[in-house]
Amino acid sequence: MLTASVTRTACWASSLAAPRRQATSERCTPPGSPRVSRSSLPEEEADERQLNTHADKLRKHHSFRLSFKRRHEARPPAASSSPSSAATGVARDGHRDSLSHAVPAKFIRATTVRPNTLDPHWEEKFRLDIDDVSSDVLHLDIWDHDDETSVLDAVSKLNEVKGVRGMARFFKQVAQSARSGSGGQDDFLGCVNVSLQDIPSTGLDQWFTLEGRTAKSAVQGRIRLKMWLSTREDRGLSEEDTWSEVIQQQKMIEVFVKHELSKFRGPSYKWSGDLPTVATTILHQHAVQGDLTELQQAVCRWIAYAEQHQESALDYRLLLKILKQLNDKFTDDALTYEEQESLAESFKSFLGHSFSILRKQKKLFPAGNKEAHRKLDGLLKFLAALSGMEIFRRVLPFQREIRTEISQTVKKGCVEWYSRLRDHLQLDPSGEDSAVLQALIRLVNEVSCHCFHGHNHHNQLFMQTVGVPYFATIYKQLEKLVSEDISKSLVDLEVSADVQDTVGRLCSELQSSDIQLNTTPDAMSLTMGTATFELYMATKDLYKLGEHLPATDRRALSINHFQEWFSPAVTRWLDIARFKILWRVSKAVELDRLSERDEYVRHSSAALDIASCFDQVREFWNQLEWPPHLDAHGLREKLLEDIVTGAKYYAELSNQRSAGQLTMPSQGATISPELCAHINNMEHVRRPVQEMLDQFQREELPTNGAALHQAQMSDGAGGGVSGMAASLSGELEGRVLEVCSELAEGMRPDLKRHIFHLAWSPDNLPTEEAICPLMDYLDQSLVGLHADLMKRNFDRALLQIWLVTISELKEQADSLTDDKTPAFYARLCDSLEILRKFFHADGQGVPLDALKCDLFDATSRSLKLNSLSTEQLMDMFHKERLEAQEAQESQEFGTLSVRVYFHHDSLSVEILNAKNVIPLDPNGLSDPFVIIELLPRQLFASCVEQQTVVHKRTLNPVFDECFEYSVTLEQCRADGAMILFTVMDHDVLTFNDFAGEAYLSLNHIPGVDRGSANSDNFHGLKEIELNLMHQRDREHPILKTLESRHWDKAAQDFLKKCRERVTSF
Repeated sequence: MLTASVTRTACWASSLAAPRRQATSERCTPPGSPRVSRSSLPEEEADERQLNTHADKLRKHHSFRLSFKRRHEARPPAASSSPSSAATGVARDGHRDSLSHAVPAKFIRATTVRPNTLDPHWEEKFRLDIDDVSSDVLHLDIWDHDDETSVLDAVSKLNEVKGVRGMARFFKQVAQSARSGSGGQDDFLGCVNVSLQDIPSTGLDQWFTLEGRTAKSAVQGRIRLKMWLSTREDRGLSEEDTWSEVIQQQKMIEVFVKHELSKFRGPSYKWSGDLPTVATTILHQHAVQGDLTELQQAVCRWIAYAEQHQESALDYRLLLKILKQLNDKFTDDALTYEEQESLAESFKSFLGHSFSILRKQKKLFPAGNKEAHRKLDGLLKFLAALSGMEIFRRVLPFQREIRTEISQTVKKGCVEWYSRLRDHLQLDPSGEDSAVLQALIRLVNEVSCHCFHGHNHHNQLFMQTVGVPYFATIYKQLEKLVSEDISKSLVDLEVSADVQDTVGRLCSELQSSDIQLNTTPDAMSLTMGTATFELYMATKDLYKLGEHLPATDRRALSINHFQEWFSPAVTRWLDIARFKILWRVSKAVELDRLSERDEYVRHSSAALDIASCFDQVREFWNQLEWPPHLDAHGLREKLLEDIVTGAKYYAELSNQRSAGQLTMPSQGATISPELCAHINNMEHVRRPVQEMLDQFQREELPTNGAALHQAQMSDGAGGGVSGMAASLSGELEGRVLEVCSELAEGMRPDLKRHIFHLAWSPDNLPTEEAICPLMDYLDQSLVGLHADLMKRNFDRALLQIWLVTISELKEQADSLTDDKTPAFYARLCDSLEILRKFFHADGQGVPLDALKCDLFDATSRSLKLNSLSTEQLMDMFHKERLEAQEAQESQEFGTLSVRVYFHHDSLSVEILNAKNVIPLDPNGLSDPFVIIELLPRQLFASCVEQQTVVHKRTLNPVFDECFEYSVTLEQCRADGAMILFTVMDHDVLTFNDFAGEAYLSLNHIPGVDRGSANSDNFHGLKEIELNLMHQRDREHPILKTLESRHWDKAAQDFLKKCRERVTSF
């Protein structure tokens, strides 16, 4: 049997027009042929009756005729036909001729017409029975099909004619239409003759050049034919029925695949899938002989490999390659019903196998295994590709969407895995409480681990390949199952009075020292409380994983309320925490030992143990993350109370243990390590308490008015646990400051001795050298302290030593001796500045704001004042009074109006009037007059005091007097140049009384101030109103300094004058 596939033609002659073309095939079967056509053969008589009519139809409607003839026929064919365009054959001697005998119409095959083209594409297939392959020849004619047209129709197409050749073709068509009447005449375009014995067993696929009827025929072009020979057993079935061959092909592929896998050394999924040449040749020969199409071969290959994959896993990339080849060859109505059913069953079986693998994903594809990850990736990519293939949708039109199937499979796999895990852990809510808790803890941890790996390793893979949110799917399924088990189990557990009573009794015994310290909490039957906390932490970890879900999904989770399940147990956890705190404190004090100073500061082991215990309690609260709506405030207060109790307990034990053991440094002695350790221990214990208090205060930000009012009342009263914690922190810090103060007091004798030698060193010895012994002593003492004390404690000790140092320096400066000169105080002043820089240490020591305390300011001011001369002190006093004048706003002592200006090397002072002078006489009035004095005296040495006339019995005198002073402009512009106006009450029998004073700077008066206008007329200037002042400070530092200079008459006179002006108003 010959199968020929007509593909296309090309390279037609350019002189031809573009008519519709049709290829026809003629098939003749010699007498005695064992095969029949696809339809049963009719009798020869029926063939002869129908031959002429059929031949006419072929002549009119087809132009491509396919047939074959035997060379040197022995007898004519049974039927005859004489179309006007009969096919010709090619004899063995190469002579061209037309067919020598008529071919029955039922053996002729014709293609469809391809209109208006010179390069037609047919892609049509024909099956022809043959008798003798050694002598038969395939004959093919190509015709140009012409529709039935009249002369009128032909003439009407005159406007479509192009070129000379087109015109010739037009007249030819007109002539043909005229000759044939109403019928059309097809044009012969060429033929092809192929000897069947030249077709190899593997088939033939090539281009053939068209031949003419005679050697003179003008024929051009080629045609592509694909031909192969096959044999079939005549079983009385249709020629199209190849189902048995398909089954055979499939079984053969299965045998070859199994054989290759049995020889392959390695896992089956690493086999490339290639069959040896011998196997492919056999399969090809069987396909050719069974007349199997490429699509049928692809179906057989897929079914065979898919079934083998379900026995021993193959590479999904290999399966995907085979599936794509199958999908590429698939066309509509290309498979029989049996073949489609077989392919559908194969797809269903493969999907079921794939889904069963996905259900076991936890076991078969463990997280972190690269090979397993590659397999899972291949499986998902295969399923994604399968769901989008046309052949899958056509074969299984009602199959559920694979994405939905995968999602359901993942859910089922989660439920099955959880059930197996639950059975493995032997979780029985009716069992013993401890066993139930341990099983629940392991269960929740396993689920959390599974969800964690699902998010980090598998979720992205599922989303990118099949669009399934893997993590969300398994998390929502598993958290629901876990929530049901935990909530049900906790209802049956009893975590209440037994634990609370046991812990309360143990805490009381600990504080009263009645319990043996070798008893550990683990032996106190407290495992129930700690086990429930472990379960809580495991559940919280699982809950935290839900943060990777979208917000809409998180709101519907059952685990959102997991804290409510543990509400009965949380107070028991705090009771256990309190017992462990007290037990750790007792044990730490009992085993306390002084640490060796290495890279750490000096301390004892107890402080570190207790600080570590407090940090663990703080971490416990942080990990608890208890929600506010479940009384987080009350639990926070209870936990802080436990911390405070533990810290106080340590303070009591530490004080009892260290009583009489701490020694303060004596004169010339070093500071003991025990003293430094004791200071550091207090800070080690205080710091975690303060940190926890600060944290709780940040967390205690109330969100409603009632809570805010309660918090304010608690803070205002200083009560409650928060007040207790703050009090404890202050108490511990006070204890540290007390010890640091005692340490500094122990250094006082040495400091006193060194400061005395500094103060009374020779005048010719520079201060930098005189202070060296004191600096060496301080440096030696502080180096040891810096190494032994914590930074915070060292700063505290340093500050106390600083206070002792400046107090000794001040005491030395205030000592009552008459031989102290300003140079003496200048040395101490310089020494104070050197010490300040030393204790500050460029920001590494005591902060500047702490150094400049009240004692430092008083000492520094006293030393600076005593180091100045008497004239400098008086000038400083007047400058302070001038500053006070400029800031004076009160008019309680009255006002004085003046006009002062500088004109032509002369200072003019006009005393205009005074108002509201205070009454100093018994009659309620005064006799005021004004004294004018230029200051400072050393600047205006030639200017003497002047005064106005006395105005009797008035409080509002009008002086209207002018005074002239011969001074220079430079003197008026000098720093501190001023006028002192003193208002006095004149008395005849006693001393004049002081009524008030006022200061006016000469730097800004007209004629002196550079910004004032130059004018010769100053009488129009605005008067200046000065508020009168009184000196109220009898103990003014400058006056006190001048008072100490008994040997200085100028100082005593100035002091007497100022003291007379000090009033009690």
